[in-house]
Amino acid sequence: QKVTITGFQGSETEIIIPAKIEGCPVTAIGDFAFRGCRSLTSIVLPETVSTIGFFAFKDCTALKSVEIRSTKIQIRAGAFEGCTSLEHIYVPTSMLGYYKNRKNKIYQEKVIPIK
Repeated sequence: QKVTITGFQGSETEIIIPAKIEGCPVTAIGDFAFRGCRSLTSIVLPETVSTIGFFAFKDCTALKSVEIRSTKIQIRAGAFEGCTSLEHIYVPTSMLGYYKNRKNKIYQEKVIPIK
């Protein structure tokens, strides 16, 4: 079985998504899962996440930092739309070309390698 994160109802500002929940791999952030989470400032996604859904982080206006550890990922349209404070999207070095070649300006300007 696989786990998809479908929503968030907390007030935490920094979130680290675990690779597994109850022994099952977390493989996706669902459509609209974090939409409008205005307190969220940073999120770390494990290597197991292979999909970030449509508008998953839409209007997370305080979100400054996203770390995507996966080297095999599909990012759906509008995933970071309205994230007006977004400064950096950290990705594995091997994935820099993937992000830099995307048409969406947010990836071309914000992506940097994980240190």
